[in-house]
Amino acid sequence: MAEVLLYAPQGFTNVCVIARTLESFGVGACSVFDPHHLIRPRYGKSYTRRLQTVSAGAFFKVRWQAVAQPLDALAQHAGRCLAVSSSPTAVSLFGFALRADDLFVFGSEGHGIPADVTAACQAEVTIPTSGETQSLNLAVAVGIVLAEHVRQTAGTR
Repeated sequence: MAEVLLYAPQGFTNVCVIARTLESFGVGACSVFDPHHLIRPRYGKSYTRRLQTVSAGAFFKVRWQAVAQPLDALAQHAGRCLAVSSSPTAVSLFGFALRADDLFVFGSEGHGIPADVTAACQAEVTIPTSGETQSLNLAVAVGIVLAEHVRQTAGTR
């Protein structure tokens, strides 16, 4: 199954939706470089209620793994690391041969993936769009990428 590394996500609600998507696709763990401290061991009552509602309880089913040094995490990954970006020079996700051992790196909603992190990946892929909006919502992008990964690698699990 694919692995996911979130680089500095900024939206708490997006993280909740991502948790629901990860759990739905059977991704039990997610690595996170989290300078905004969105992932915590405990939350107050109102945040816990939002977590339960938005993630449909999936937030607590995903094992969140803190990453202090993203470049080290990429170097230690046994498979291939793919940066998911909206760059016009990136290769289309739909024309790229995905593998079961891929680690997908997603950047923050506002800043994307830093150049040094993208350079540490073996490839940069994009979800082709035809509208005027420059990029997709982070949670939506994670869902599309995981769905394509399952489609391409269903027989290799």
